Amino acid sequence: MRQGLVLLGCVALTSLSGCSVAPLSFSPASVPVAAQTLDAALVTTTVSFASKEEAVGKLNTAGAEADVASLWKSTLDDSLVRMTIFRDNSPRKLSLIVKVLELDSRSLGFGARTTAKYDFIDRNTGTIAWSTTITSDGAASDYVGVNRARKSASRSVQSNIEEFLRQMSAARF
Repeated sequence: MRQGLVLLGCVALTSLSGCSVAPLSFSPASVPVAAQTLDAALVTTTVSFASKEEAVGKLNTAGAEADVASLWKSTLDDSLVRMTIFRDNSPRKLSLIVKVLELDSRSLGFGARTTAKYDFIDRNTGTIAWSTTITSDGAASDYVGVNRARKSASRSVQSNIEEFLRQMSAARF
């Protein structure tokens, strides 16, 4: 009897250890290098989540808002540096403010939708220099539901950032 319980415990541990949770990754597959630089320096980037009144859809973050915002911010900072679109020595200083309006896992995690508003604020005048709102979708078909939902959300945010970078490459402030 005791051997049977030990064997059952080993089988359970082995099967559970194979089910790791997929990591979140928002990094774009490629970052376009800007054909022209903007006469502005990017000073700060912030990412936050909309209040219930501002949201345009569900914000399914399961208490991981700080992690998602931090990862989103670091991905944007890295991508914009690699894009070489800003001039660090420009007298015009900008802040990028991103507000996540929707981060919704749909249909049992097979799909996700992300909506985010990107505002560049001129730090000298306090005015919005450029603004865009982007909605994107992502999908995954993993067997494990948690992994499927995380990959769908990651792909949705990644697509959102890629579209932002595409629009940025054509932007004129």
